[in-house]
Amino acid sequence: MVKKSWKEIATESGRYLRHSNIKRTAVFRSSSSKKECAYAMTNQRYHYVQWHICNQKTEQAGEQVTVELYDHQVDSDENFNVASQPGYVERVKQLARQLKAGWEAARPPS
Repeated sequence: MVKKSWKEIATESGRYLRHSNIKRTAVFRSSSSKKECAYAMTNQRYHYVQWHICNQKTEQAGEQVTVELYDHQVDSDENFNVASQPGYVERVKQLARQLKAGWEAARPPS
């Protein structure tokens, strides 16, 4: 089996996620430390990340402190965070809703 990075898996059209027989339109992931929690998703075009203050006792996300958005169509190396640019305001809102809905909602229509 050939190992691939999350970015390669996330951006390949029609790929099945590892250990799954369900095709999805986005890949979701999360990480946390004692101070911050990150929730992210990647679809064919965008990589979206929400950063939150992390509750040290429960390790749950608290207040959102920042957002990152990378447009792979114009910046495949993710050098420029476009989340605050006027042309991406509606896309940030849409991706935030999709992230909140979670991976089950990212299944393509049958």
